[in-house]
Amino acid sequence: MDIRPATADDLDGVVASSAALFAEDAAARDKLRNADWPAAYGAQWCSDLLADPQALVLARPSTAG
Repeated sequence: MDIRPATADDLDGVVASSAALFAEDAAARDKLRNADWPAAYGAQWCSDLLADPQALVLARPSTAG
């Protein structure tokens, strides 16, 4: 399995993964959470993380095919 630092090209996948984790974990277990947060803010949050030199965002290239 190849895991590498994420780039801007990985943004859609990082956002989708983050939204899925949010839906499974936070939104499902904490009814006070805004379940629409990933749709409203996820792309900007992930984009900011990718630009932050203090953040480590990893990606695994798709194996579809």
